[in-house]
Amino acid sequence: MCLKMTACGFFTIKSAKHPGGYFRSAWNKLDFIIVLVGFVALIPSVANVSSIRILRTLRPLRAVNSMDRLRIIVDALLSSFSAFLSVAMLVVMLLSVFSIIGVQMWNGVLHQQCYVINTTIPHQSGHLCTMTDVILFPGHNCEEGYECRNEGEPNPHEGLMSFDNFFQALLTLYQNMSLTDWTKTVYKISDAWSPLGSIFFCSLVFIMSFCSMNLVLAVIFSSYQHAKSDSAINIAIEVSP
Repeated sequence: MCLKMTACGFFTIKSAKHPGGYFRSAWNKLDFIIVLVGFVALIPSVANVSSIRILRTLRPLRAVNSMDRLRIIVDALLSSFSAFLSVAMLVVMLLSVFSIIGVQMWNGVLHQQCYVINTTIPHQSGHLCTMTDVILFPGHNCEEGYECRNEGEPNPHEGLMSFDNFFQALLTLYQNMSLTDWTKTVYKISDAWSPLGSIFFCSLVFIMSFCSMNLVLAVIFSSYQHAKSDSAINIAIEVSP
């Protein structure tokens, strides 16, 4: 570190023939802080200070400054945060659109169950049923002697699967977007409304899961290419006479 500081200077301005001063690089600043904390920790009265012990955990980061390829990867991840924010805003916007559509189509349908006619005795199976007149591919119909009603029964999965309002729909679709038991939601909607609801959820999974993941990978790849080209330019400047 001292040799590098002597060769590069402290705050020398970066130019075509000079890589810039030691403290012009953020990685060099981090390296200096880690080394400085290591020397401070040698003082007996300071060695047991909790903040100093926490800063010792930064020592493995010195390897980032000494390994060019690792530094390129870390630079790519750090520089992609702003692009990640744009992708996250797009995902939230699309998820909100799907949630609004879900509320408009299935508000209250997950409460529907089969009851004995003229009573409040539910069917022992507890299956959901449809009260909508879907011409093609209707949902689950009740057996003879039962009728489909909404008596305010709790939503499936202890009330967590719901399209009764925007926020519950947002939570339900967020879980489906992560591909965690998303088929269970498809089956419930198929019983309570129509199997045509599977088109909605397949579109959700395709757009929100696969396409969003590809967007994230594209952002990382683009940032990596920029970081790699910047690193090549810096190396060329350092080795140039």
